[in-house]
Amino acid sequence: MKTLSQNRKAFTLLESMAALFVMGIVTTGVMVTISNCIDSMTDMRLEQEAVKLARENMEYLLAEKDVREYVESGVDEYNPNLSWEMGYEVKTFPETDQQWIKAFSMVEFYNSDNELDSVELENWLAKLSMRESQQLEEQRQLEQEYLDQLAEDDSEYSDEQKDGQSSQEESQAQGEDRDARNDSDEDSDSPSSQQDSESGQRQPQSDFENLKDEVMNMFGGQE
Repeated sequence: MKTLSQNRKAFTLLESMAALFVMGIVTTGVMVTISNCIDSMTDMRLEQEAVKLARENMEYLLAEKDVREYVESGVDEYNPNLSWEMGYEVKTFPETDQQWIKAFSMVEFYNSDNELDSVELENWLAKLSMRESQQLEEQRQLEQEYLDQLAEDDSEYSDEQKDGQSSQEESQAQGEDRDARNDSDEDSDSPSSQQDSESGQRQPQSDFENLKDEVMNMFGGQE
């Protein structure tokens, strides 16, 4: 029959604490690495979706027949974290004094570090002729006049609202003054009515006293 040896040694408390400390450091490093990998994969997937959306918008711009200067923006319907902006822009080069029209598509998103990141695509379409430049300038002037007219209409509408509000406040103040005058008139009439009532009470009392005196005189004369 075998017997257990009594000379076996176990881990001491200090050795156990040291082992747990080392395991904690290793586990923390592994968790940080896994978290960084997950964030990198998320950013990569989001960037791929942004590039795909930017390419789709650029293809839409290149397929248009009517090219005019405008900017359009919105949010992706499948991923609300992606906001896009696309349109045509006219760029003037001062060296040659020539104008080129450019199609651009940009997609913005926030990465895992909560920093704004973007993907932008550009495509230089063609050089504008003098006639096209004049047409573009006329279009800009018309758009500016339209915006100025809208601003003027808004200012007139706000002025009308202010005038209507001030007139309403004036009428309300006049009504309050009228009510105050009526209250003061009622207060001034109240003492006179009180005096009339007191005089009315005194008059029957004096008549009763006169009648009483007459009766007493009659009985006194009979005696």
